[in-house]
Amino acid sequence: MSETWLKDNALLLQYVTIPGYSHVFRNRNKIRGGGVGVYLREGISYKRRIDIENMEPNLEHLWLENSGRNKHSKMLLGVLYRSELIQDYQTWLDTVERLFSQLNVLWDDLIVVTGDVNVDIAKAKSFTSLVAHGAGATLRFL
Repeated sequence: MSETWLKDNALLLQYVTIPGYSHVFRNRNKIRGGGVGVYLREGISYKRRIDIENMEPNLEHLWLENSGRNKHSKMLLGVLYRSELIQDYQTWLDTVERLFSQLNVLWDDLIVVTGDVNVDIAKAKSFTSLVAHGAGATLRFL
């Protein structure tokens, strides 16, 4: 999920719990709106990759690693959100390109990226080029 509008308030976060699912959020606390999150069916093992989030702390992004069914199948799931209030398009694109380049070195399995990046891909050739050539790992942008 992107643009969750959630804050780090335990009393309010109890209202977004869904039975049968665990959740992970990265909330925006100082500015209204924003935030990213993931709901996972209970029983799905994952590890939050805060180390990846810390590579580019100015991005609104959340990363989870899922080890899959065997030792050779793992996936990295990223959720991104971009708002013009936080970063203009070119700054955001440069930051995401830098992050994807680092992931290309660190990760050699499937990468799935989702989110709301507020980009008109019909006009943003640099973005479509980044998605098409972004990582040596298998990259899926949903």
